Amino acid sequence: MKEIIIDQRGRQHAIKTVEPRKLKSSQRKGLVRELTPVTARGFLTEPSPALAQDVANHVLDCDRLSVTRQRGRVSSFIAADIEDGDYHLGGIIVEPEHQRTGLGYEALRRELVKTDAETLRFHTQSKKVKGLGNKVARIKRKDGQPVVDKRRYGGKSLYGNVAEFESSAIQDINWREGDAEFCQGRVRQVSNKRPGRTKKLLEIFRK
Repeated sequence: MKEIIIDQRGRQHAIKTVEPRKLKSSQRKGLVRELTPVTARGFLTEPSPALAQDVANHVLDCDRLSVTRQRGRVSSFIAADIEDGDYHLGGIIVEPEHQRTGLGYEALRRELVKTDAETLRFHTQSKKVKGLGNKVARIKRKDGQPVVDKRRYGGKSLYGNVAEFESSAIQDINWREGDAEFCQGRVRQVSNKRPGRTKKLLEIFRK
């Protein structure tokens, strides 16, 4: 059965999950070409050979890569590692035209269901990513303070256009100097009371 996600605008997104390390070299190169411009838009920068190498080194060096496509074009992707019930979210990017449609939420929630994850963990500088994480897991701060990974991104923001990113940045970390907040929490239980489309999708995902 072909798996799809239907976003809040009624658009269908075909979804495919692979284990990147097991792919052939030609398949990996194809994914790098396809995902590099998507990654550039996600991080407010321009495609470049250096960014393509980062995609090859980081996005494809993971246990699971889930890519959604709408009419054949990438609409989002998620890279993650799995260990003993922990879902380590390496990255999630939703193309700008598909943001605020519930796509990222449904794609991430599908992943947590598929992997039987108990705990979600990730690093981020973005309030949006943290907010998404909190929708699917109970993200808590220690004593109300962020757990900061100092200079995780090499002394600079992960995002290229810092002026554009500023309004979306987590403000109580030094994101301009490359700090990231480490977030973790127990995965929220999926409610079977959720109506219509979501429930049907979850039934499909579990088959």
